[in-house]
Amino acid sequence: MTSLRSIGFRSYIPARVKHLHSDLLHLGRWRRLPVAGPTRRFVRHHGLRVQGGPFTGMIYPRSAVGRAEHLAAKLLGAYESELHDAIERVVRQDWEQVVDIGASDGYYAVGFALRCPAARVLAWEMNPLPARVCAELARANGVDARVELGGECRTADLRTLPDRRTLLFSDCEGGEGELLDPDAAPILRTSVVVAELHDALVPGVEARVLERFAPTHDIVTMTVERRFVGQHAALADIDGMNFMDQELLLTEFRTAPVKWALMTPRERHQP
Repeated sequence: MTSLRSIGFRSYIPARVKHLHSDLLHLGRWRRLPVAGPTRRFVRHHGLRVQGGPFTGMIYPRSAVGRAEHLAAKLLGAYESELHDAIERVVRQDWEQVVDIGASDGYYAVGFALRCPAARVLAWEMNPLPARVCAELARANGVDARVELGGECRTADLRTLPDRRTLLFSDCEGGEGELLDPDAAPILRTSVVVAELHDALVPGVEARVLERFAPTHDIVTMTVERRFVGQHAALADIDGMNFMDQELLLTEFRTAPVKWALMTPRERHQP
C-alpha cells in the first residue's frame, strides 16, 4: 500500500490551510517582539488610515496588523520619508504602467495605483505572506482590478513588458544588480526608475547600477534620513506609550546606511 508520506502528504493540504498555518506561525513570533504591543496600541488609537506622506488616505486592512512591515511608520507617513519629494514629483506624470519589484505588503504598489489612476500596476513579491497582504490592501482600497501580483521578478519579465510609459520602483534586496540593466531590458532606457541600492548586501551594486543608467538618465541620489519622535505629534497622545515605544514604531531597523536613486530618462518614451 502506498502511504501518504511516500507520495508527499503536504501536497494534499489545501493552499488556504497552508497559508493559515504560515500566518499563525508568523503572528506567534511577531507577538513576542517588542514592537508588537506599541503597534497594537497605535492602531487602537489612530486606526488604519495612512495619515501623511504621498499615500495619505490609503487604508490598511485589519489583517495587516502583525503581517505588514513597519506598519505604524507607514500609517504615520514616516516610512522612507527621504523619498516623499521624489514620489510626489513622479506621480504627477501620466503613467500607463507602474512596476514594483519587491512589493512586500503593497505600500508602494497600492499607493501608486491610488495616485496614478490610469496606470496598470505590476507588483512582484516572492514572499507569499506579504504578497497576500498586498492583495488584501489592494482590495481594501478598491484598486485590485489594476494591481497584478507576481512572484519572483526575473530579467525575462522586464524584457517582455509592454512598451508603455513606465515608472519602475525597485526594492529587491540586492537583486537590482541583475535586474536593473537597460541592455537586458530595453524598456528601462525610457522608464523613470526609483531604486534602493543595497551596497551593504551586494558590495559594488550601487556603482554598477548608476554606471548603467548614466548614459541615458539624469540621476539624483537620496540617503536614508534619521527619524525623530518629535516630528510626529500622533505618537505623543497614545496612553501607555513611552519614548522607547515611540522610537520602535519609527525605526526601520536598517543595519547600514542605504541610498536611493531617482533616475529620469533624458529621452522620453514615445508611444
